[in-house]
Amino acid sequence: GLQDEKKWLRIFIQAPAGTGKRFLLETVYLWCVVHGHEVSACAPTGIAAARIRVPRTPVRAFTLRYLFALSIDLESKLDPSKPQEEKLARLAKTRVLITDEGSMIDAATWFAVKDQLTTVGALAVATEARERPPGDDFGCVHHIMCCDFKQLPPATSRPPFIANDPK
Repeated sequence: GLQDEKKWLRIFIQAPAGTGKRFLLETVYLWCVVHGHEVSACAPTGIAAARIRVPRTPVRAFTLRYLFALSIDLESKLDPSKPQEEKLARLAKTRVLITDEGSMIDAATWFAVKDQLTTVGALAVATEARERPPGDDFGCVHHIMCCDFKQLPPATSRPPFIANDPK
């Protein structure tokens, strides 16, 4: 199971539209729920997040900015001194993170998300009774990301994250 691992799983799935990436993400999400793993899903836009949904199940996604409590300027709105705060608690409990439409994430947003993951991961390790493996550059979560490199990059002046993060 995922609890027995001593390192974090990182999966990057690249495939063109219509190949079943979202179906795979929803299936993995359900598997996590059935097996008792805390899972969160996100996407860079509201439309992309709304498409990750399985009726009559807990499968649903948030936008990156909402899930990671990022302001329009990509500043964190999380207060680590308040671990009971809903968004901070959700992130701290998350064991598996699913991200869709990764090719739409620009570099600045990606680095803000990574910062949140490492900060919240350190908090989770410090406060949890069960031991987690130490965090890395992507925090303390198993991360599955889907993207389509044929999709247009974000409509910003910033480059896509894949061009700026060698890790």
